[in-house]
Formats: sequence, C-alpha cells, structure tokens
Amino acid sequence: MGERLGAGDVVTCVLDLDARTLAVAVNGAPGCPPFSGVRGPVVPAVCAGPETFCTITIEGCCHW
Repeated sequence: MGERLGAGDVVTCVLDLDARTLAVAVNGAPGCPPFSGVRGPVVPAVCAGPETFCTITIEGCCHW
C-alpha cells in the first residue's frame, strides 16, 4: 500500500477463510491485490502511533 493515512481515512479488511483471502481497501479503493493462502486462526490487531485515535468495528464474526 505505502500511502500515508490521514484523519478520517477508513481502512477496511475483508477476511474470507473459505476462499483463504484477505483484502484491504482504503476509503473504499483497493489498497493492493488480495493476499491468498490465508489460514486461521486469525486474531485482529492494530498498530498506531501515540497521537492516533482509532475506532475498530468487527462485523460478521462468530468468534476467534
């Protein structure tokens, strides 16, 4: 991806364990080709600087 994120940007990650893919989008635009060969278990994680405010929403998830 390599682009710098700013205030109000939305990063979306879509994990499909049946297809074994992980897709990433920034503000609705694909950030890179989907990663393939992804296998579980997968645990969500975020890394941000000390001055960063994040809101995390997890949808369509039974458990991990």
